[in-house]
Amino acid sequence: MCVVGRCECLAGFQGNGTDCKAKDACKDNNGGCSPHAVCKRTLPGRRQCVCNTGYHGDGMVCVQINPCLDGRGGCHVNADCIHTGPNKVSRSVGRS
Repeated sequence: MCVVGRCECLAGFQGNGTDCKAKDACKDNNGGCSPHAVCKRTLPGRRQCVCNTGYHGDGMVCVQINPCLDGRGGCHVNADCIHTGPNKVSRSVGRS
């Protein structure tokens, strides 16, 4: 866009106005996405945050999935469900 003899890059682009390149919204700080998310470039200057496998959320905030909280994580009634990581469990048999 030119304003009275001065050119400026449009939103989503950066440069001096005569040379404009698309901004990489994911370049710095993972695009503002959660450390447990992937930043995906969509349009120039725009991005989408998607939580990694084993996490859920909006991409800005991603929380570990704990399968022990849903149906005992598939564990037997006489076993302990132990949350060992994102969407991972360990089954301990022989509960007293």
